[in-house]
Amino acid sequence: MNVRQAIARLVASANLTEPEMVAVMNQVMTGEATPIQVAVYGSSGQGVYLSGLPDPILVLDQAEEVTGQ
Repeated sequence: MNVRQAIARLVASANLTEPEMVAVMNQVMTGEATPIQVAVYGSSGQGVYLSGLPDPILVLDQAEEVTGQ
């Protein structure tokens, strides 16, 4: 999943799975996402932990492990 696809899903009120969030965070952290994409993704509310949804901090940790950043 790329950032553009993630934003489209979030606009449609669909949640991302943990692997999808990791993929998007990898793109954000490696600079593949544009500043506008980062801003839109960041303001989407997907970063709010709700029961049953992936914990964004855990996702960020996993993304850091993959990218080494």
